[in-house]
Amino acid sequence: MEFPDLEAARAEALATVEELRDELADAGNIELEITDETGRRLLTVPFFRGGHGGRRR
Repeated sequence: MEFPDLEAARAEALATVEELRDELADAGNIELEITDETGRRLLTVPFFRGGHGGRRR
């Protein structure tokens, strides 16, 4: 998916995590990665607490 800016991408990632968290409860340590058009990681959003969520890299 493409978004106009990092905040829009972050908002979509958080909404996706909320929708899928219960379905993926047994899936382990999953994170959504937000990257720029070159593939450089800008942000990660964990599905579960205690992850690296919202941390910019």
